[in-house]
Amino acid sequence: LIGKTGVVVGLSQAHGRGDDEEAEEVMRSGAQIHYLIGALLIAFYLIFAKKIIGIYDLSERVFNETLKYFYIVTVGYVFSFSNSIMVTNFSARGDSVIPFKVSIAALILNIILDPLLIFGVGFFPRLEVAGAALATVLAQALATVLYLYFSKMYKTEFVTTNYFKLAPKKYYGRIF
Repeated sequence: LIGKTGVVVGLSQAHGRGDDEEAEEVMRSGAQIHYLIGALLIAFYLIFAKKIIGIYDLSERVFNETLKYFYIVTVGYVFSFSNSIMVTNFSARGDSVIPFKVSIAALILNIILDPLLIFGVGFFPRLEVAGAALATVLAQALATVLYLYFSKMYKTEFVTTNYFKLAPKKYYGRIF
């Protein structure tokens, strides 16, 4: 999320000039920074989860349930970070419809899965708080799959860029 605005601006300007090479470099540098920050944040949360939640004066039961939720959602941040950078790609092209539709689909899935996984309806196991977290992560995973589908369909920079190559240094500074 840090640097997302810089990526949107850089991509929008590159698209406006019809400069596909620059759009790719902006996407490469932005995604690399984005995923690096995301990985560091996830690692930080996983390492310090107990200390972070320990700030609050919780009973042991509530602490343990909160910790379960925290761990599940934190691992699911992989999807949230992916979704964020893919939304950037569509926004820079002036397309707010695809992100809107994907968000609605993910929201509907979350609304459906929440009671099923929390209370254990039908063949779904009763997971309680962990079920709420899992529903959220599964909804984010659906959004990621849909964004990848639309990114491939519209050949956005997100799916056409080689992320294992460094962009020229000037692009990294422009992100912030």
